[in-house]
Amino acid sequence: MVEIEAYAENSPPVITAEDLAQDHDREMERLAEAMRDLSAQEMMDLVHRRMSFFLCAPCYQAWIENPA
Repeated sequence: MVEIEAYAENSPPVITAEDLAQDHDREMERLAEAMRDLSAQEMMDLVHRRMSFFLCAPCYQAWIENPA
């Protein structure tokens, strides 16, 4: 079995003076609008995903040599 866990980048963002000068209310509205049609699962998938694959021995050998 192969298990893969992927996480979105979680290092602290670099905040500039330009970022601080933005209209934050408008930016929050833009983000909310962008997420409006996403399901809860789709939003969670943007930051974390876990998958399990049950592979036979030959498939596992092929995958482990070239996982991409």
